[in-house]
Formats: sequence, C-alpha cells, structure tokens
Amino acid sequence: AIRLMLNIYGLTRKQAGLPEDVVKPHNKQQKQTSISLFFTTKRTNKFHDAVKKTPSDHNAEGRFQFFSFEDMDLIQTYVPNNGMKEASFHRRKTWDDDMNKFLKSRLQILRACGKENRTLLWCGDLNCARDYRDGTHWEERNETQKGDGKKSSYFYEWWTDESKCFMSNPEKNRNPEDHGMPSFTPAERQRFSKMIENGNFIDIWRDLHPDGSHIKISMQFKSCWDNPNWTWRAHPSKNSKNKYEGRGQRLDYFLLSRSSALEPIKCDILGYGSQRKGLFCGSDHGASILILKR
Repeated sequence: AIRLMLNIYGLTRKQAGLPEDVVKPHNKQQKQTSISLFFTTKRTNKFHDAVKKTPSDHNAEGRFQFFSFEDMDLIQTYVPNNGMKEASFHRRKTWDDDMNKFLKSRLQILRACGKENRTLLWCGDLNCARDYRDGTHWEERNETQKGDGKKSSYFYEWWTDESKCFMSNPEKNRNPEDHGMPSFTPAERQRFSKMIENGNFIDIWRDLHPDGSHIKISMQFKSCWDNPNWTWRAHPSKNSKNKYEGRGQRLDYFLLSRSSALEPIKCDILGYGSQRKGLFCGSDHGASILILKR
C-alpha cells in the first residue's frame, strides 16, 4: 500500500521522509507455483501442497486491502485473532505494530504533498472490543476502598473474568496485559486505542450510538443483550445451553478520519439477538451498513 501511494504521488521514500524499504529475499531453491495447479482437481492435493511450499509476503492469518480513490482512501482488514498462547499474542502484536507503522507512513506521504487531510475510511473485522460496552453482560458495580472505606463504582466485564469466560484453563504465566478473552485483553485495547489516535479516527457507530441502539420492530427481546449493539454472536445451542449462548461482541468497525468532509448519516448493525436474527448470512458476524453524505 505504501509503494502504491508513493507511485500515485510521484514520491520516493526519501522524499516522503520514510526509511528505505527492506525486502526479504526468498529462498531461490523454492519454485514458483504453477498456474496449472490452480485448476488441479482437489483429489490430487497438488495445489494445496504447492501453496504451502511457496514463499509469500502475505500474512498467514490477517487480510489487508487498500483502495485509493479520487478523493479518499479505503482500508478493509481482517485482523488476526489474539488467541490464548504466547505465540499468538506475538503474531497479533506484530500485526498491530505493522498497522500502526502504515498509518504513520501514510500520513508522512500525504504531508509531503500537502494532502494531510485526505479522507481515510477503515472498515472490517478488527477483532478488538474497545471498552466494556463492546461486550455483552457487563454491569456497573460498587466496591469499598481499603483504608478510607469510601465506595466507588466500576464496570464488571464478563469477557475479562477468566473464571467465567473460558471453556478451559488458559496458558499460565501470562503477562497481566494478556489476561482476558481474545479481543478484550488490555494489550489489544491499548494498541487499538493507539491506532485510532494515530489515524485520528472517529468510531462512527459508537459516535452515532453512544448508549447503543434500539431497533423498532414488532418483537420483544428477551433481554437488553439482544439489541443490535454487537456484531458477533455466539452460536445458538440446539440442545443444551452453552456458556456463550446469548452473548455478543462488537468487533467490526467503520473508522473515519476526523478531517474528512464526509458526514456519516447512518451506521447500523443489521444482526441481533441470541438466535442471530436479522442479516447474518450463515456467519457468526452480522452485517453492518454505513451511509456517508458528501
């Protein structure tokens, strides 16, 4: 994406104030995948084996697409899940660090050509719940402070309570910043906040629905957690109730640069409820809609 931007604006990395690009050399002994293998029948498994052996610059888990239009840029991503082991924590941190680096490099390029206010829209499954409101089954609780005995309130999160949210015991000896369900750990949230800061983004849905949204349809929700405020929903149980049934997370976002002249007039989550009503299309993530006005 950075190379594309440099090409569009006719800049070198040096002119944009960026360090020289380091290209990792591929193993010359590895052969390029033959195009004919794309049409090989599945029974041979030749394509699958060849792809595994073919070197690639692509992330093994995440997805990143960058589109440059006349008056705006668009990023669509699938951010890798944080997982619950040290190796997966490292993979996710590397992704987040690379994304932060991209946002800073993009801004440097735009500043070099006097277009620092160019609109950027970032959307997709970002696999992070920004705060307690982005997971179901939170509640405000009171606690008594040690020493002075004064009472203070805090927000309890089911998704960070490891005695409740895990199916099995997580890996021991983890850093405190990696505690909690994937997408809810302090480390993920801190890095996500940093990306929002570096990109100077507005979280459009939350900006339009600070207290959540309430759809007006002819049905009664069993609980407030059925409202369309979370994009991911646990799989409904057919026979016996599982611990995740009825729970949800907001992991999918539309982030828009604050300098944009585009005005968000609608941003809604189209899937809702523990039974995945609305627009899920066979996925565990409901669809979302965004309408911008010039």
